[in-house]
Amino acid sequence: MTTTLRPAGPERTGPESSRGYDICVNGRRVGGLEIETGTPPGHRTGTIRSLFVEPAERHRGRATVAALAAEEVLRAWGCDVITVSVAPTARAATRLVVALGYAPTGRVLEKILAVPPPALSEGLTARSEGPNGGYHLLDGDTEVGWYRLMADGESMRLVTTGISVPRRGRGYGRALIRHAEGSALAAGARRLLLSVPADDAAALRLASALGYRTTLVHWRKPLL
Repeated sequence: MTTTLRPAGPERTGPESSRGYDICVNGRRVGGLEIETGTPPGHRTGTIRSLFVEPAERHRGRATVAALAAEEVLRAWGCDVITVSVAPTARAATRLVVALGYAPTGRVLEKILAVPPPALSEGLTARSEGPNGGYHLLDGDTEVGWYRLMADGESMRLVTTGISVPRRGRGYGRALIRHAEGSALAAGARRLLLSVPADDAAALRLASALGYRTTLVHWRKPLL
């Protein structure tokens, strides 16, 4: 039996291009996926989204063939990198991306915001940078860190954050995230989201210690 991709509609073009496909076995639809491209500097990145195979057709290699076919389409579109995001609970999808040679690049974590976090420790203050959600964390008169929030539906996303290199390892990261949680709560958000690179074990340990849980793992593969 032959597994193929069949366009499910016209290609959508603009700053990004995308197209949906049906996964077919001998012409019969058994699932679907969507691919899209972006244009980061230096390369063209393709993404597989919403890959789905009907339950009765699983464990027969349909998803593997469909993913490889999607890679070929993205190569034809000029992509040299492909990415995919997988929930940590999707074990079959995780096994698939590992088998196909993807490497993890980072993860998204979230925390439900229920009660205001503790106030900043004595000597620490946070200075607002205006309506864009940015704050600078100060220890006395010395800037030790910064962050910026962005609305994401009913959530807030911590889009930039950093601790000055000479000040790392002194608890400022914990204070910064706690203050961001308070700012998100004050803005009416129910959750705070943050992204952690795959190679930043310290940030992952801190987020886990503060009650964050992984909701997505990002994976990447070069298209040779």
